[in-house]
Amino acid sequence: MEELIRQGIAVTEDDAPNTIGSMLHFSLESCDEGRQEVTFLCRTEPWMGNVLGSLHGGISAAVIDHAMGILSNALRQREDRGPTVSLNLTYHKPLLAGEQIRVVARVLSASKHMTQLYAEAYSVEKNILCVSATGTYYFR
Repeated sequence: MEELIRQGIAVTEDDAPNTIGSMLHFSLESCDEGRQEVTFLCRTEPWMGNVLGSLHGGISAAVIDHAMGILSNALRQREDRGPTVSLNLTYHKPLLAGEQIRVVARVLSASKHMTQLYAEAYSVEKNILCVSATGTYYFR
């Protein structure tokens, strides 16, 4: 699974430059195949902030969605990518634009056509939980 995760990150960087996914600068920190859990690092940039200096809520959602999407696609081990059909976020503390984020994503359940995941985003600098989310991804 680790190689599939690395490929998922590379596909965004190589095949979809100048997209939001490529601008999130993802890297793999760890992969626990037994727990079906992956930890990513994401480097945000100052332009991703809002007027308060916090990371824009939509960018936070994109970070979480991107992490869970990579995991979901790696789990499926298929060429096609499954779209997000549901994404529910809870904002606990603000993330700051320009800081590094750690995202831990894990599989809750997987069936033939749907994968449900859970993720948490942490400020690396402060080591605090900032955003948690569940997401559902569809496959034909």
